[in-house]
Amino acid sequence: MRDSTELVPAGDSGTGQSYQEISLRLAQARVTSDRQLRDVLREVTEVAATALRVNRVSVWFFFDERRSIRCDYLHEPHRGVEYEGAILHACDFPVYFGVLESSRVIRFEDRDGDPMSEELRHSYLAPLAITAMLDAPIYQGGDVVGIVCHEYVGNPRQWSDADCDFAASVGDIVARLYAEAARLQAESQLRADLEQQAEVQQYAEVGRLAAGVGHDFNNVLTAVFAYVDLVKAEIKDEKLASLAADLAVVLNRGRDLTQTLMSLGRTNGRRPRVASAADVVVSALPLLRGAAGPRVQVDVRSVTSVSRILIDPLQLERAIVNLVVNARDAMPGGGTIAVDIREETIGHRSDRQSSFVVIEVIDSGEGMDQTTRERMFDTFFTTKGSKGTGLGLAIVNQVVTLAGGFIQVDSAAGQGTRVRLYLPRIAAPEPGTSGMVESLAG
Repeated sequence: MRDSTELVPAGDSGTGQSYQEISLRLAQARVTSDRQLRDVLREVTEVAATALRVNRVSVWFFFDERRSIRCDYLHEPHRGVEYEGAILHACDFPVYFGVLESSRVIRFEDRDGDPMSEELRHSYLAPLAITAMLDAPIYQGGDVVGIVCHEYVGNPRQWSDADCDFAASVGDIVARLYAEAARLQAESQLRADLEQQAEVQQYAEVGRLAAGVGHDFNNVLTAVFAYVDLVKAEIKDEKLASLAADLAVVLNRGRDLTQTLMSLGRTNGRRPRVASAADVVVSALPLLRGAAGPRVQVDVRSVTSVSRILIDPLQLERAIVNLVVNARDAMPGGGTIAVDIREETIGHRSDRQSSFVVIEVIDSGEGMDQTTRERMFDTFFTTKGSKGTGLGLAIVNQVVTLAGGFIQVDSAAGQGTRVRLYLPRIAAPEPGTSGMVESLAG
């Protein structure tokens, strides 16, 4: 993310055409009722990737009052694959977001040598073998509303002024294509984006409120703990000492609850990175088995070639553990919890079919009626009485929403429950995976 012109030069476009000729060709691309935006983007990004000799071209847009940026389209032409939906948050990558707001074109040429790439290096660039990146803004009404990102894999890469001018022209062309698409499908597109923005904002507001309540209550508990310790030190009667010990146990449960409340409001504690969902589940197997208890078996199956996602692995692990705990509580007589990991293509948006990584948790327990199913992710809603906090599933929803995903639930009273986490793909599987379905645990 610098303006130096060191390192190995990139050369010409490698297409036999000048950047001006290619830009004129791209300028003829149009979104019409017969040619959807996704089809035109596929052609434009493939031409741009070939001209700039890069491996990935993606389109990202700001939302949530510019505190986040979502990938609307990512194309790897040489693989013939497309991705969408991943989210970057300014609180996780503040330097990068600061540069987005202040530069006409953003370029860095050496992942390991440019200090501006440091916060992206281990979480995004290195896992995808990206060494250099050239980003151009997308303007609408004179404002920067997003970026077109060109990602290069190989040796350190010098970006010439001609490269930067061409990338900027691609950004302008992409802006026009989205404006054309907006005129054709404004209502459905806007509704989907606003719903996601509202949900992210809702979790941020609820999280800040919960964190404040948790912090104040934790201060009260600290004082009560001090008095309990004083009382225990003075008590000589065994029965009273036992009651004081029981009180300390209850207070510890209250302290655990306040820590959970405060975690809902933390935005600077996440560490999102490119990760394999299967790897996260494998590392969490001891936790899943412990959470399930002795009378419940956990069976995990994964397609080994599943795409990678952009998420905080610890937060995803926490979400899966919460789902397993909920499934366990729905099977008081014991049973089996199945955890399946795969990819699925669905019509999540009105204008396209999209592919996601799916983590599905299935139990054969008591199931839920419609009223419970509709409220299961509400903060503080619980069917477990005094034994429940109403935070576990709310945290699951928060983790998935902040990653750009969504959740589907199938359940009926007496017929068990299936919870599916849909997470946006950000990259192909790790090299060398076979695509077979394998059992990770029995």
